[in-house]
Amino acid sequence: MDTMNIIVLLLVSIPESIFNLFLGFLITGQKEYIFINSLRKLLKLITTAAIMSISSYVIRTFVPIGIMTIGLHFIAYTIIIKFCYRIKITKSLASVTFFTGFLMTVEILYIPPLAIFIQKNILKIYDDNILRIVCTIPERIIQFIAVIWLWNCGVVLVDLKKYKDIRKMATIILLILYAIEMFSLFTFIKQIDIMDLTTKVTYMLICIGFVALNILMFKFISKFTATVIEEETRDFKKHKEAVDLAINKINVLIGNKNNI
Repeated sequence: MDTMNIIVLLLVSIPESIFNLFLGFLITGQKEYIFINSLRKLLKLITTAAIMSISSYVIRTFVPIGIMTIGLHFIAYTIIIKFCYRIKITKSLASVTFFTGFLMTVEILYIPPLAIFIQKNILKIYDDNILRIVCTIPERIIQFIAVIWLWNCGVVLVDLKKYKDIRKMATIILLILYAIEMFSLFTFIKQIDIMDLTTKVTYMLICIGFVALNILMFKFISKFTATVIEEETRDFKKHKEAVDLAINKINVLIGNKNNI
């Protein structure tokens, strides 16, 4: 079981939750929720992050680190965001799905090489508060860079109401992919002490392959969304032109009638 004191909660868990909220809302095109233009929005962001961190503390205290831990975090975060921001459960689920996927991509990229380099079980890092804080700094930096990039590039994903089947299929595929990735990562972490160097390197390469797969999936979804936005924009322009033409004809008829 994981032990997390108040220092780790403040310096690791709450900052992670704040970045997760930014990532989740930005990726799913809900920028308005984290556009901090008032004290009320700032307090809501911090409060939500704190509740997420406390729920994480409770889960990690009573449940051993593993797939079940991730599942409980997933459910808890979805419910917390849904009620704190009063949004649809599907939007909350989408946000959690994508920021969880982002974190997995980052963690499976650097945890295996780190474990091989320090020749120490990663789980033992959790027993050392200083090491725990230091080892999460690269992850926070990557999250910060991702938030800046997403903020500047605008909406990445939108609510694709016309494509419910594709949206459900993509969500299911992502969840299955995350489950496989987490199983592989936790297997690596749990068994690293009895693995030889060849096995460790093989697992590391598999994890890097998962990272590439995650990036490809995100690019596919982003490209599909961009295509949908372009189609919707073209349809809007066509309808606007038709409406403008109809209005012009009506104005002409009204003008002719006034002249009679």
